[in-house]
Amino acid sequence: MFRHLPPNASWNVIQLLDSFSVQGPNGTHTIFVQDLVGTPTALMRSLTRNAHRVLCHQLAQGLADLHRNGIVHGDFHFGNVGVALPTLNEQLVEDIFNEEGHPECTVILLQQWPSSPQTLPAYLVPAISIIDNLTMWDPTLHETRLRAQILDLGSAVLFGDQTRPFNTVSVVCAPEIVFEVAAHEIKPPPTQAADIWSFACTIYHFVIGYPLFSSRCVQPNTLLLGKLARFCGEVPRSWRGYWESQKVLRDLSTSWVFPL
Repeated sequence: MFRHLPPNASWNVIQLLDSFSVQGPNGTHTIFVQDLVGTPTALMRSLTRNAHRVLCHQLAQGLADLHRNGIVHGDFHFGNVGVALPTLNEQLVEDIFNEEGHPECTVILLQQWPSSPQTLPAYLVPAISIIDNLTMWDPTLHETRLRAQILDLGSAVLFGDQTRPFNTVSVVCAPEIVFEVAAHEIKPPPTQAADIWSFACTIYHFVIGYPLFSSRCVQPNTLLLGKLARFCGEVPRSWRGYWESQKVLRDLSTSWVFPL
């Protein structure tokens, strides 16, 4: 998909710097080399309202740039949002290691011998918060130097591509996609409109701190459809037949209106 996105087409979409393949015990893996980004979770409590506004505008610009180049992201959610760290290149690797100390390695001890032990790592290393370190060195980082970026084009499709179904997490799925899955067990392809709905849900999560819709379901279902309809305030007339066939939806819809 990166072939369809010209170099530097958007400062707010992660760029592909290099790629190569690695042969390992679990098969062949394609490795994408991209800029190091931070997670928005590490920033949410320290950002001002204006900083939130700037980063949200940058995400909107990134999605618009993808659409302008004929690309539907297809999996826009909070986990696929990153924050570029432009000041990282100004820091020495030695300074980062001196601040964090040596990595804490946790050896993996097996309670049961697996069929393919060579596929397991020998130890695990916990992640560190690069953003916290950069903020310590530059207290103005949160207000002046951050740049939001859209990550993971693995589910992206070109406009009009009907061959790949959507791959969006259920809580940010657009209502029309949730309906097709719940009512007809059809997984439609991602669309620009669905991207925009997912973007809006992601912005809410980013600013407020928790998802707009909470759901434990992996796939969209009737309960999620009811939550969406309650939020939107009305049920499309084309949904009426299915709606009235589901008791859980009929019980929820006493105060809703089917538009003419």
